[in-house]
Amino acid sequence: MSGKIYDEIYSSGYWTNIGPATYMRYLLLKKITKWSKSDIVLDAGCGSGRFILLLSPLVKEIHGIDISKEAIKIAKSYRIKNAKIIKGNVLRLPYKKNFFDKVICIDVIEHIKDDKKLLSQIRRVLKDEGEGIIYFVSGKLNSKIGHVHSYNLSSIKELIRSSELKIDRFLTHRTIIDKMINPLRKPMKTVQQKRINLLAKILAYLMYLEQYILLYLL
Repeated sequence: MSGKIYDEIYSSGYWTNIGPATYMRYLLLKKITKWSKSDIVLDAGCGSGRFILLLSPLVKEIHGIDISKEAIKIAKSYRIKNAKIIKGNVLRLPYKKNFFDKVICIDVIEHIKDDKKLLSQIRRVLKDEGEGIIYFVSGKLNSKIGHVHSYNLSSIKELIRSSELKIDRFLTHRTIIDKMINPLRKPMKTVQQKRINLLAKILAYLMYLEQYILLYLL
C-alpha cells in the first residue's frame, strides 16, 4: 500500500473539506454510540483529520494515523490540543494491545488489500469492551482513488466475523441527496477549514433525516 496516490489526491485539495457527507457521518457517529470525556479514540486512516477535528471536543484524547504525508500535514495544521497524529500504516498500528475505547475507520477498508489484517489490528488495539466503527464503500470500486475491494452486505459481514469483531449494527449513508450533490463537489483551494458553512450543515441534516426515513419507514 503506497501513499503516493493519496498524496496526490490530498495535495490537489480533494478529501479535505468538511462538506455535507462528512458532517452527516459525524452526526451518525454521535447518534450510534455514546462519546465520553474519558474516551481515548483512534481514527485509523484519518486522512486530512476531518473527523479528528469534529470528534476531538467529545473525547479525552484522539489519535490519528495515515499513510499519506500530505494528509498528515493537513491534519496536524489544525493544531488540535488533544490529538496525536502520526504517519504510519494501518496494517501495523504502533499502539499497545487493548489501548483504545473506540476505533473509527471511515472509508478506508476498501483501500486496503489485506482487509482482514486491518480488522485484526483494530481488534488488537481495542479494549475488550471497546467499539469499532467501520464505514465502507459498497458497489463498484474506483481504482483511480485506490479502491481494491468492492463489498456488499454479505461479504462485509463475513469479513468482520472472521476477525473476531462482534457485529452490533449496519447503517447505510449513501443517500439520494448525497448522489445529487456528489457531482458538484470540487477540490478545496485552501484546507484550513475549521468550520462548516451553513448550507453544507443544512444539507447534512437533511441527509441525516433521510437516513432514518429510509431505514425505518421504507
